[in-house]
Amino acid sequence: MADGFAARPRIQEILQSGRPKFVAFSHWNGNIDNCWFERQPDGSLVCGFIDWANCGVLPFTQVVSGALGCAEPSVWAENLDELLSVFIQEFEAQGVEKLSREELSLHVRLSLATNFGISMAAPVAVARDIEDIDAVSGPRDPIFRDLYTSRVMLFTMTNLIENWKNLNLGELVRKLR
Repeated sequence: MADGFAARPRIQEILQSGRPKFVAFSHWNGNIDNCWFERQPDGSLVCGFIDWANCGVLPFTQVVSGALGCAEPSVWAENLDELLSVFIQEFEAQGVEKLSREELSLHVRLSLATNFGISMAAPVAVARDIEDIDAVSGPRDPIFRDLYTSRVMLFTMTNLIENWKNLNLGELVRKLR
C-alpha cells in the first residue's frame, strides 16, 4: 500500500496524459447488454444505447475495466493484450488516430492498481452477512449463492488480488515511486 501512495502522483500524471486520445463517449462497463441492435432492410446494422444513465465521456480504462471487471483473472492474464488490440482496431476503424496498445495497456493496468481500495469493503460485507464466518469454505462456498452483495464484492476483491499478482501490478507501481 505504501508503494501505491508513493507512486500516486506519477500514476495520476500518466493516466491524465491519456486525455483526450484514450477518452470517448461510452458506457462505463462497455457490456453488450447496455445497447440495442437492429438489422435494416438493406442489411446494415444500426445500434444505440439503452442505459443512458451510465454513459458519458469516459476514459477507456473505465470501459475496459468495467467490461472485464467480473471476468476470471485468467481472462485478464491470458487475453488482455489481445482484447486491447481488438478494442483499438475497432476504435481506429472509425477514423481516429492510431493508438498504442502498449500505452493503453499501461493505463488499464495502472487504473486497475489504483482501484484496490474499492474492494476493501468485501470483508465488511461478508462479516455483516455471515454469522459463522469460520464455517465458510472459501469464496465459492454455497452460502454466497443467496448473498448477492457479499458474493459480488468478494469475487471482485479476489479477482483484484489475483490480477495484482498475475499482471505484476506491484512491480509496476514500485517502478513509478
